[in-house]
Amino acid sequence: MPIGCGLLKLLNSEVWAVYKNWSAQLMKENNLEDFEYEIVEIVDVSDNYVDVKFLEWVKVLKFVYKARVEEEEEAEKVVKICVSEHLRFSHRIPAFRLTEERGGSLRGFWELDPAGMPLCLICTD
Repeated sequence: MPIGCGLLKLLNSEVWAVYKNWSAQLMKENNLEDFEYEIVEIVDVSDNYVDVKFLEWVKVLKFVYKARVEEEEEAEKVVKICVSEHLRFSHRIPAFRLTEERGGSLRGFWELDPAGMPLCLICTD
């Protein structure tokens, strides 16, 4: 059952584009086209927080992303975003979790729909 985050309906295991270095003040002063994006997986949604994992691009595969692992940590980091910051979420990106592709070496990674990707992320090398 979806849990509301303002007008957004966020569900566990969805992939979303979020504004990088977002703040309410920046939203008032800048054009949305000037923002950079990050890609996240929704891990959990509660009344007060949305738990997300930041995803990073797998360089050899154009639209494949995996959970970002911090160098000093060995586990995937979960970050809490307060529901009062719901405007940080730009849009949902259709995606599916990979399983048996490339002999299972991509198990757990995400393949994102290019039509849902922010243009600035598609044009990077």
